Amino acid sequence: MKTSTKNKKMLAYAKSLGFTGRVSETGECLVSAEEGDGAADYYGEFRGGYPYVNEKLEAKAKKLGGFWEWENPGVIVFYAD
Repeated sequence: MKTSTKNKKMLAYAKSLGFTGRVSETGECLVSAEEGDGAADYYGEFRGGYPYVNEKLEAKAKKLGGFWEWENPGVIVFYAD
């Protein structure tokens, strides 16, 4: 599947913030929540017990007309509208 321009922009942005990411086989932007770099924290161990996605990633997703979902506890995926 072809990667959308929005997914390419999001991946470039995430990497510019120092986060680990890649494009999935189906063209979505994936960002790791397992690197300890502050991109995301599913269990909230470091954020008061609630799932967390970095504020900058959230703001960029909103700007691009998309949102983040948990692929699994170790990965967030960006979906563009």
